[in-house]
Amino acid sequence: MGESLTPVRFSMEFKQVEEINENKMHLTARVVQYTSWVDPRLAYFNRPNVSASLKADRLNMVDVVNSIWKPNIAYTELNLQNDLQHIVYLYPNGTIELFREAILTFTCKMDFSDIPSDEHYCHTTAYIQNDFKDTA
Repeated sequence: MGESLTPVRFSMEFKQVEEINENKMHLTARVVQYTSWVDPRLAYFNRPNVSASLKADRLNMVDVVNSIWKPNIAYTELNLQNDLQHIVYLYPNGTIELFREAILTFTCKMDFSDIPSDEHYCHTTAYIQNDFKDTA
């Protein structure tokens, strides 16, 4: 079995701040995460037993999302992640798109020495953390 890396695209949109806890120095936010990658094993555009109409459309994979490999996106400074909902699409060429809405709680360095004009910055880095298991 050859080893190769799977390129993964990721972006995150902050929807709103849910809570700020000054005592714990936590910021809780509602976010939407977008992740996409290609798994050639799932491509169906060249399969003879798949109808032409199906080959021209994407498949909703939400019911089988736990049966496919997906990158585990992790964050520095993350304390809690509560996934609210997700949508997963599979395209004929094997491209998978995962949209996940979540509530994330991060630790943020807060400095209150300049109240009421203080500013706070939260920094996190997203990375892929996987224990790889081949699903083939």
